[in-house]
Amino acid sequence: MNPITSAVKHSLLRTVSVICVLAVIALLGLGIKRLLYPRATESYAQKADQITNIEHNYYPNKKVFGLGLTLWGLDIGIMKYDYSKEVKK
Repeated sequence: MNPITSAVKHSLLRTVSVICVLAVIALLGLGIKRLLYPRATESYAQKADQITNIEHNYYPNKKVFGLGLTLWGLDIGIMKYDYSKEVKK
């Protein structure tokens, strides 16, 4: 056998063996990780009887004074708002 083909064959087999060893090490590491940190098995579909609907009503604050302009709902300038003191139910 030609020495060049022998060297190429040896380098290819060596590369494949190194890749296989690295794959085995990675799979062992993944297995250990899964043992230490298991996946969550709880599903929200299993808790369908415990679901409650909560409504949040957010009302915009009343603008008392404004010096500037409002573009696309964004206030640019000096604005003073009247904030509600209590939560409306």
